[in-house]
Amino acid sequence: GRNFLEEKILISIIIPMYNAEKFIGQCLQSILEQTFNEFEVIVVDDASTDRSVDIVNSITPKFDGRLILVRRENNSGGMVAIPRNIGLGMARGDYIMFVDNDDLLTKNALEKLHALAVETNADVLNSSRFFYLRPDGSHPIASFEKCPPVDKPTLLDDNLAQHVDDFINYRFHFNVWTKFFRRRFLVENGIRFPELPASDDMFFSFYCLMRAKHYVRIPNPFYVWRVRDDSVSHEKLSPEDAVRKWITIAVEGTSQLERFMDRTPFFNQNPRARFAVLHKLIHDQLHYLYPIYASTPIRKITELTRAELERHSVDTTTLLAYVINGLNVARLQIAQLQKQLSSTVQGG
Repeated sequence: GRNFLEEKILISIIIPMYNAEKFIGQCLQSILEQTFNEFEVIVVDDASTDRSVDIVNSITPKFDGRLILVRRENNSGGMVAIPRNIGLGMARGDYIMFVDNDDLLTKNALEKLHALAVETNADVLNSSRFFYLRPDGSHPIASFEKCPPVDKPTLLDDNLAQHVDDFINYRFHFNVWTKFFRRRFLVENGIRFPELPASDDMFFSFYCLMRAKHYVRIPNPFYVWRVRDDSVSHEKLSPEDAVRKWITIAVEGTSQLERFMDRTPFFNQNPRARFAVLHKLIHDQLHYLYPIYASTPIRKITELTRAELERHSVDTTTLLAYVINGLNVARLQIAQLQKQLSSTVQGG
C-alpha cells in the first residue's frame, strides 16, 4: 500500500478497549470506511481477557500502518481515563477524537469534522446530536442536551458565567464522543482525564468549555452510540462498592475541580459559580446512589459513607451532612412516588 509515514496525520482517534470482541471489529470497520484518510487510530487495550486483541491484530493490516495497538499488562479497574490519557500522550494528529469500542462513526464523520474545525478555527467542536443504535438496527437521532440544537456552526461567546450555568443545567452534555478537539489546545492547557472510577469525561468536557477560546456548537450528528444493558453505567454494585465508587468520585473529583478552579481567574472572582460547580458534581455522583437508598437502611448508608469519607481522610462533616440530606430527600421522593403508584393502581 501507500507509505503512510509520508502522509500527514490530521486526526488521532483514541479507542480504549476492554473485552470488546463483540463490537470492536464493527467499530474499526466504520473507521476504515471513512471518506477521509489522513488519520491514525490508537487502540489502548486495558488487559482484555477475550479475543479483542486478536480481532484488532487481524484488521490492522487494512489500516496501512495507521493503526497502533497499545497493550496494558494490568487492567485499570474500569478507569477508562487511564487508556484515554495514554492515547492522548501518543497522539500526533492536529485533532483528537474519542470513540468507545462498541460505537461507530458515520461514513463522512472525519471529513466533515475536519472541514468544520478548520473553517471555524475551533478548539472544540460540540455536536449536540448523535444517532443511537437500537438492538433492532434502527438508529434514530437523539440528544442529551437540554437546549435546542443549533442549525449552523455557532461560536460561543466568552461569557464564562453563562457557560457555568449551561453546564450545570445540562445544556452541554459531558460525553467526549460528541466532540472534536484541537490537540494543541489540550496540550497547552494541560487538559487530561482525571483518573477516577467514572465521570472522568465530565471533568474533561468542563475544562474544555471553560478554557476554549473557540468553542463551536455544530448541528451535524456524526457518532453512532450503541445502547447496551451490560455497559459500565448499568453495572450492579453492592451497597459497599457503590458508596465507595461514587463517594471516591465526589471526594477526589472535588479536589480535582478545586485545583482547576484555583488556576482559573474567573472562579477566584466568582465564588458563587465555584460553589455551583462543586454542588453539581456532588449532586450528580449522589444521584447514582439513589437505587441503593431505596433498599438499604439509612443507618447503614450513613455508616458506609462516614467510613468511606474517613478513608479519604477529609473533613467529613460537610460532605456527610450533604449526603445524608440528599438521601433523605431521595427517600421522601421515592415514598411519594410509591404512594402515587399504589393509589393509581387502586383507582384504576
